Amino acid sequence: MLGVRYTFRFAAALLTTALLATPSWAAQRTVDCTGATPNAYKSLQAAINSLGLIGPHVISVINGSCTENVVIQDRQRLTITAVPNGAFIISAAGLDGNAMTISGSTGITLIQMGFSNGRNGLVVDRNSEVTVHGSTFSSNAASGLRVLANSTVSVDGAILNNGGNAVVAENSVLNILSSVVQNNGGAEVFFRGSRGVFGSDQVQNNSSGVVLVDGSSVIVHAPTLIQNNQSMGLAMFDGSSADFPEDVDGNGNPIASVISGNAFIGINVLSAHAQVTGALQVTNNGFSGQLGHAGIRVDDNSSFVAAGTGDISASGNSGPGIAAAAGGTMDLTGVIISNNSGDGINLQGNAQVVIFPPNTNSLSGNGGASIRCDATSVFLGDPSGLNKVECRITPFKDDAVSSTNRRMLRETLDRDVPRRTK
Repeated sequence: MLGVRYTFRFAAALLTTALLATPSWAAQRTVDCTGATPNAYKSLQAAINSLGLIGPHVISVINGSCTENVVIQDRQRLTITAVPNGAFIISAAGLDGNAMTISGSTGITLIQMGFSNGRNGLVVDRNSEVTVHGSTFSSNAASGLRVLANSTVSVDGAILNNGGNAVVAENSVLNILSSVVQNNGGAEVFFRGSRGVFGSDQVQNNSSGVVLVDGSSVIVHAPTLIQNNQSMGLAMFDGSSADFPEDVDGNGNPIASVISGNAFIGINVLSAHAQVTGALQVTNNGFSGQLGHAGIRVDDNSSFVAAGTGDISASGNSGPGIAAAAGGTMDLTGVIISNNSGDGINLQGNAQVVIFPPNTNSLSGNGGASIRCDATSVFLGDPSGLNKVECRITPFKDDAVSSTNRRMLRETLDRDVPRRTK
């Protein structure tokens, strides 16, 4: 019913564990908004209001959806589940109200609940802590999910067909895992002054994919797919940052994230920082032909650090594979930049590329130069093995020192953002 059957087994197991762990004195309620079940509550809000503020409490929603605007305020340890069939909360006030609002509450768990036809689907506000499993956020006028005012939310499910940004996090923590986010009118996820984690997500067919502003930060675990968005795949502004750590399968083989088919730019780093130590493919972006289109852009004193072993690539993009301008810096090891329609690397306006010796990058088959610089930009490092370099080259004077620095950088990144095994 909710389009997230792939999470059913996990949600059912979670509910079973929760029920087994529930003390015998904890209150339990059943809700049937159709009124067909004797002795069941006919609205979710009525069931919530019948409970004490401090749980643990469990509410089971059966036999269909509820049309109401639900408020959970100043409560602790409450689980609401619609296993096995799922149920939607449909805004009774239509686009003038949120389907559900959670404020000042902690230990709240929602399982296979849907939120639709409201101004926003679910709003989590004022220092709340909420876990949402196997849920669908759809057909809301603004956002499917809003996380505000120092709240923390972990969510998996589907976020579809909302009119604005699919998910908004402001001054909060948001973890999105194993979710499908598509066909929303704005960005897939918009972070403002927030931090979070992505993992095994599909982000597609939105206006933009993921947008970070005001010092936000995210960790993007593989295999995350950000594709076919109308503008940018992943965009970082205003001191924000993104990390792509190394993730491996059970045999130790790298698992890649993919940023592909985004019309303007695959990864846009503007007054921000991105670092990649895990497998990443940035491909087939930039086909809109707008000024500045590229696979990856690094502008306005931004930095892009990629420390790979041939498992990081910027290939098949329209325009440069990687472009930097206005003081942008890229530091590349073990990166493949190939078959882009423009230059492999293009530098303008005091930009620079740093390649520590020995060079382990591969640049080939690009429509322009492998590396092209204007008169103000510079290539610092080792050009060995590279052809069609149209750039002022400044070599390192001490190769041993630079190699040691490179090794220390990689070890630091691996320690600070540890890999995940799937």
